Amino acid sequence: SRIDEATLKGVERLLKLHYLRSRSYNAAMEILYGRNTTSDYELYFDLSGHGNITQTGLENLLSKLRFEDILQYVAIPRLNVEVNMNTANSKRSRASGRSHKQDGEGRRDLCYIFDRLRKKGVKTILKVIIDDSMTPAHSDEAIEDALKFMDVEIWDWKRTDLCSEVICRVAAKAREVNLYWSGNNAVLRGWSEEGGLKKLGELKTVYLHIQQEFKRLLFDAERSYYDHGNIKVDESIEEPIKVALIDDGVDVKDLEFNFIGGRTFCTRDEEHNLNDPYYVSSTGHGTIMARQIQSMCPRAQFYILRLEDHASEEGSRQITAKSAALAIRAAVRKKVHIISMSWTIDPPEDEEERRFLDAAIVEAANADILMFCSASDKGAKQNLTYPSKATTKIFTIGAATASGAADSWVGNLGNINFIFPGTKVEMDGPRSGTDTSSREVTGSSVATALAAGLAALVLYCVQVRLYLATDQEKQKARRDFQLLKKHEHMMKALKDIGTTEESNHKFIEVWEVFGKKVEEKERYDQDRWLDLIADVGTILCRKIG
Repeated sequence: SRIDEATLKGVERLLKLHYLRSRSYNAAMEILYGRNTTSDYELYFDLSGHGNITQTGLENLLSKLRFEDILQYVAIPRLNVEVNMNTANSKRSRASGRSHKQDGEGRRDLCYIFDRLRKKGVKTILKVIIDDSMTPAHSDEAIEDALKFMDVEIWDWKRTDLCSEVICRVAAKAREVNLYWSGNNAVLRGWSEEGGLKKLGELKTVYLHIQQEFKRLLFDAERSYYDHGNIKVDESIEEPIKVALIDDGVDVKDLEFNFIGGRTFCTRDEEHNLNDPYYVSSTGHGTIMARQIQSMCPRAQFYILRLEDHASEEGSRQITAKSAALAIRAAVRKKVHIISMSWTIDPPEDEEERRFLDAAIVEAANADILMFCSASDKGAKQNLTYPSKATTKIFTIGAATASGAADSWVGNLGNINFIFPGTKVEMDGPRSGTDTSSREVTGSSVATALAAGLAALVLYCVQVRLYLATDQEKQKARRDFQLLKKHEHMMKALKDIGTTEESNHKFIEVWEVFGKKVEEKERYDQDRWLDLIADVGTILCRKIG
């Protein structure tokens, strides 16, 4: 009967949805079509690797593909769909014009692609991975036109500060959402308020990606300055910013950062004098922290110090107090500007070890090294831990949720100086549609690295200011830089960026200073972009003199 047929199709669709959601591509192919049979139907559409594509090329590609009505994912990199100017088909020519029609300041290229997928029978796309970081990006209306009626469940449309209403309208069944944030706190509030993402009834997970718009401005400004005068700014400043990263090592081979050496305090075999090297990370934790610091301050120079650690009875990572003290003293001897310590240690039971650790931390504080360490992430019932227990001249950093509020595990905010994004922060770097590995880092450790990176960026901006200063201005710029290396003055500078009232003035509104310089970029000629970087170094020194 008709009812039985409709019921059968409904059950078939539910089963297909289940397997496409929960199985890999190859496993789903075997379940849907059989292990010993082949199918001509595609379960995904991926244009990764393409730069630009012509409409003729796209039509040619799609003509050779057959699609299931439900796709596991569609992945589209940064690309333009180029209009066919000499096509013989007038109807297609008119469609070409529509695909590039400007909607306000936005593009419509992807409307053309998704429209063609609809015409190929695609009704549902479980996951969209779209790189819309090109300027201009697609407008809200274009995104809605592209994905209407597609029932997207995993949303990863890379457009900075995308309005939550767009997501709610075209992905009402979304259970996972990726947000790309510029640092503008008004946007963050909009996402988290009642009329924002809370309208998505099936939403389980939100990933917050911190967009490095200021980092891009810095690179563009330095590149433009080099083009005009053949001078590399980062190699010409008076005092490069040195950051000591004390952790479980860093996988140096995987990174192109500026390393200035390191030391290990982790002995692998004492009898044979063998060590675990600082240029390899035992768990990957140190590598992740290095990436976070570099994402904030790409010109930081890294000095890597590897701690001795072992598994505790609970299975967690246990750092030895002696190696921590030795690492801090090594950082002091290297005369670094910043020490980043994304970890905590309970007060050592051995009195001599405790005094040794206390002395090392105090020595670094007295040397005017800016120290950043993590909150213990043990909730309200937590005792003071090292390194923060040893001195008040240290920044203790907690994790913030995607809404800008302190994570519940941070505990007493009175023991915290600032909170930074630290709950399910996505790692940088490309990700393919079939990559299901976890790329998120969470907790106060990542927040600490971001805070250390921000302080390094502030110092670097002052160095750029000093580099561009006239002879009369250089003395004041040098004095400001020396003051900023002191804990109390960096505290003033970070607070002067602006903090949110909702976080009890713990969450820094980076947009208020750095984001506004990105906006001002369009009003300046390229050869003056470096002045915008120097301006930050001036603004943040207003209250420290």
